[in-house]
Amino acid sequence: MNIKRFFASRGLITNGARFSIVSESFYKLMVGVADLLKKNFGEKGERLLADLMAKFGTEDGEKMKEELNLGNSLRDAADAWLIMGNIFKVKTVAKKLNENEIEFHHPNCPMWNFFKSKGKIYCETLCLPYVESLAKAVSPNIEMVVVQPPTEENTCIKKLVVKS
Repeated sequence: MNIKRFFASRGLITNGARFSIVSESFYKLMVGVADLLKKNFGEKGERLLADLMAKFGTEDGEKMKEELNLGNSLRDAADAWLIMGNIFKVKTVAKKLNENEIEFHHPNCPMWNFFKSKGKIYCETLCLPYVESLAKAVSPNIEMVVVQPPTEENTCIKKLVVKS
């Protein structure tokens, strides 16, 4: 018996193995729901899913704000993004452009990689509504700007900006 299998069958599953199994299933579910809604309801189905993802982002942002004692600042919204990225193993590089803007690059994004493997980039329906509402739930005076939309070749570049 494989050593990983031996320990896993006894409840001793490494975080890496647990993450790989759970995240793969989660991504499959997200893509399956997106495809089903698009097929059955067209653009309206995609919009419904984007709205649902935004709702989840708001709920998660409010929970993070409370549990992590986040404030309303640009830095608090950026930290929320970095924390959520760490949970999903997204490699993020944050660059402070000035006092009112922080830009985010993703040298590696497991979700984008999964989406790419399925032949369609689902970020605009699944990810972007979620992260935008997460940031706004933490800091209502923040807006998200997509600097470079995700494509088949590149992950997105986005920034958080303090509204004037």
